[in-house]
Amino acid sequence: MSRHPFDPSLEDLPQEIPIFPLMGAMILPGGYIPLNVFEPRYVNMVLDSLRTPTRLIGIIQPRAEPEEGDRLGEHSADGLASPVSKPPSRKGKAAQPRDPNDATADGDDQSHPPALYDIGCAGRISAFSEEEDGRILLRLTGVCRFRVEQELPQLHGYRRVLPAWQEFVEDLQGDKEAQGLINRDRLLPMLREYFRLQSIDANWDSIRDTGDEPLITTLCLISPLEPQEKQALLEAPTLIDRAKILQTLIEMAVLSDNISGSTPN
Repeated sequence: MSRHPFDPSLEDLPQEIPIFPLMGAMILPGGYIPLNVFEPRYVNMVLDSLRTPTRLIGIIQPRAEPEEGDRLGEHSADGLASPVSKPPSRKGKAAQPRDPNDATADGDDQSHPPALYDIGCAGRISAFSEEEDGRILLRLTGVCRFRVEQELPQLHGYRRVLPAWQEFVEDLQGDKEAQGLINRDRLLPMLREYFRLQSIDANWDSIRDTGDEPLITTLCLISPLEPQEKQALLEAPTLIDRAKILQTLIEMAVLSDNISGSTPN
């Protein structure tokens, strides 16, 4: 059973999809991210995707490190009735502040595009708004991960791939029994400290009342992790594996801060 009435079935998934290479960003099945699209080639991509039955765009990380200011700004995933919110990013060029949801493809030189990770996730355009200045405010809802089989020639300036879906067919099914995946008595104290270190505000009542699957998905999306850590979460075979990796990363961050903040006798 699909997570959402508008999500495609396996048979409906397209044989090729446009991709948005974004360093430090990901989308997961059942989660979503807002994007502020302004580059002409990616405006073209959005408009072309809206003409297709599934309205899918692949979010995938490039393997090459982008130049300063070329990553996606702090993106938010405001599912969970917005239980968490992050402060504006202080990274990047101080003289050129960027909108938190600006979407700029990373190091994406059209003549020599960077290599991609093997696995990304397709998001369905679930909402969009046309702005007077030519930007498109976009919401992508995660549908299914894919493995890149082959990259195709660019179309209207943006990149496209042949995706292999079968490996991740379970992404298309909502898991009604996805409870007990995390030890909340162990996780929540660490999570409180982790949010304090990252200056993240949280609605703890909402966190406590949220099921394990949406909680894990949202924490993966909003946590300020390294690109390789984001990729590890994306590639986790199952939701249980993803929960274990996420909990380990949070605990490591807290313990590392405690060690670095301690003073020797």
